[in-house]
Amino acid sequence: MSSKDEHAVGAFVAVGLVHAFLESQTGAVTAAPLLTGALASQMGSLPDLFEPATSPNHRQFFHSLVFAGIVAHGVRRTYEWRPDDASQWLLRLVGLAIGESYLTHLAMDFNTPRSLPWIGKL
Repeated sequence: MSSKDEHAVGAFVAVGLVHAFLESQTGAVTAAPLLTGALASQMGSLPDLFEPATSPNHRQFFHSLVFAGIVAHGVRRTYEWRPDDASQWLLRLVGLAIGESYLTHLAMDFNTPRSLPWIGKL
C-alpha cells in the first residue's frame, strides 16, 4: 500500500510533468506545471479521505476502476473546456490538477497486491 507521502510525491511528479509536456507543445513557459504539481501533491490522498485506509479491504467504489473511468471522463471534459476569462482558466487548472491527482492515486494503488475493485460497494 502506498503511503500518504508516496501519493503526494507521485501526484506532484505526474501532474507537474503532464502540464510541463502540455506547455512544451504550445511553446508557453508559465508556472502552471509547478502550481498544478503542488496542488496535486496536497490532493494526492483525496480517495483516502472518502474511504480511509482503516483495513486492507478499504478500497470500494471511490477506489474502483469504474470510478477511475468517471474521473477520467471529467478530466477530459475539463481539459477540452476553453474558458472565457482568467478566473475560469484558473478554475480549469485547479479542476485538472485535482482530477489528475485522483487518477494518480488510483494508478499507484492499482499497482499494489490488492489492486482496485471493478466497482466496489457504495
